[in-house]
Amino acid sequence: MWSSGLGWFWGIGPWCQGIFVATGLFVGLRYYCWHTPQDDKRSYLLFNCWLICAHLLPAKSRMSLPDFESVGYHDHLRQFTYMRYPILIH
Repeated sequence: MWSSGLGWFWGIGPWCQGIFVATGLFVGLRYYCWHTPQDDKRSYLLFNCWLICAHLLPAKSRMSLPDFESVGYHDHLRQFTYMRYPILIH
């Protein structure tokens, strides 16, 4: 539930959100199904990996490119090229 909500809030895209939700479901099922101390150690480790990914979602959201419908493709390409190579475009 948290995975899908966080993925939606940060707008990380369908592929990343699918992986993030699947990882969250896997971790939740591990806690629900396996109860030995060794399994709990592994589940806790996987939960912390999921938590790190959750903390990185804002960075992933900021790295996403803008959609090409709101900005013309050529304008976006020109802006992107100018940001990387300012000497080429005047």
